[in-house]
Amino acid sequence: MRQGGRSRRAVLQAIGAGTTAVGLGAGLGAADGRDGRDGGATTRVNVGVRPGGEQAIRAAAATVHRTYAFDALTATVPEVAIPDLRSRDDVRYVEVDGEVRVDGSGPVESEDTQTAPYGIERVGATAVDATGEGAHVGVVDTGIDATHPDLLGRVGESFTTVGSWVTGAAAPAGQDDNGHGTHVAGTVGATDDSGGVVGVAPGVTVHAVKALTAAGVGYNADLARGVELAAEQGWDVVNLSVETTAASGTRMLRDACAFARERGVVLVAAAGNYGPCSDCVAAPGKLPTTIGVGATDADDDVAGFSSTGPGVDIAAPGVDVRSTDLGAGYTEKSGTSMATPHVTGAAALLRAAGHDPARTEERLLYTAEDIGREVAETGAGLLDVPAALQR
Repeated sequence: MRQGGRSRRAVLQAIGAGTTAVGLGAGLGAADGRDGRDGGATTRVNVGVRPGGEQAIRAAAATVHRTYAFDALTATVPEVAIPDLRSRDDVRYVEVDGEVRVDGSGPVESEDTQTAPYGIERVGATAVDATGEGAHVGVVDTGIDATHPDLLGRVGESFTTVGSWVTGAAAPAGQDDNGHGTHVAGTVGATDDSGGVVGVAPGVTVHAVKALTAAGVGYNADLARGVELAAEQGWDVVNLSVETTAASGTRMLRDACAFARERGVVLVAAAGNYGPCSDCVAAPGKLPTTIGVGATDADDDVAGFSSTGPGVDIAAPGVDVRSTDLGAGYTEKSGTSMATPHVTGAAALLRAAGHDPARTEERLLYTAEDIGREVAETGAGLLDVPAALQR
C-alpha cells in the first residue's frame, strides 16, 4: 500500500510478505480431465482480462466457474487453447488455479475457567481496556464454529466460496468442519468471560468465509473470492492464515488483495511455515497489500518453521498457541497461521478506535517491539498492542 508516494515497505526500508500450511500439493489436481470441447484435456485456470478479454475466455471455455469485480475469471479451458489466450492483448494473464492448504493438530480439551493464552499476554492485549467493539473482521479460512461457547454472539454473517465446482458437494455457509478457522477466530475475538480463553479483541464481530474444505484444501480462486467478498461487505480487517506456494500462480491473489485494500480493508496474512529458509515467504503474506506475519515462541525466539525474507512485516507468538476448537473444545496449534490472528485482533482494535487502514498499518509496524531479531525474521519487531493503541 502507498504512504506519501512510497510503498509501506519502502517507508520502513528495512522490511523486505499458514496455517500450518503446505502449499501446492496433490490433494486437488489442476487438470479437470478430458472433457474439453474438442475432446482433449482441460485445465482450470484463473484469467485476468482487459476490455474484450472476457468474451474471448467465455468463447474458449468449457465452463466459466466464477467472475470477479477485479476483471478476472475462473474457467475450465482446453489445454490447447491456453497459449493462444496468453498471447492476446486483452488477456493480462492465464495461470493454472493453484492449491492452498491448511494443516495443524493438537489435543482437544475442555476449559472450565478462563485463561489468557501466553500469546495474548505477551503482546499486551490483556493490559488494554479496548475490546474492538464495532469492528468487523473476516476470517477467510475453513469456517468458524459459531456454536463454541467462547464465540457465541461474536460471529456475524457467514459465507462459503468453496463449493460444488471444487468438492462435488455444496459446502455449508461459514460452518467449520476442520477446526483451523475456529482456532484462528478464537485468537482474534474469543469472549472475555468466566471460561475458556480470551482473544485479542473480545468485542469484535468476526465473519466466517469458508474458502477451504474439511480437509483444509482449496484453490487460489476460492481464497480470492473470499477476499473480494470481504471488500464487498465493507469489513475492516481480514485474516488470511493460508498460503499458496505456486510462484507463478498468485496474480489473481494479488488482484484480489489490491481490490480489497483499495476499498479500505486491512489484510493480515501468514508468512508461511517453510523455515528454516530465506526468501521463502508465500502469497498472500508476501504481497505488498498485506501485512505479513512471522512467528515467535514463548521465549521470543523465531519459530524454526517460520518463513523468513522480504515480506515479513511483523511477528507474533505462533508456537503452542491455545485457542478454540470445534464443539466446546480447546487445543494448541503452531504455525504462522496462529501468529497472524494476534495481529488481526490488534488491527481490529485500532479500526474500532477510529484509525483508517493506513494509520492502522503504520501504528502496528512503527510501535512493534524490538526483540533483537533480523528484519528478515520478524520485520518491524514483535506486536505490541498497548504501544499501538497509544495516541
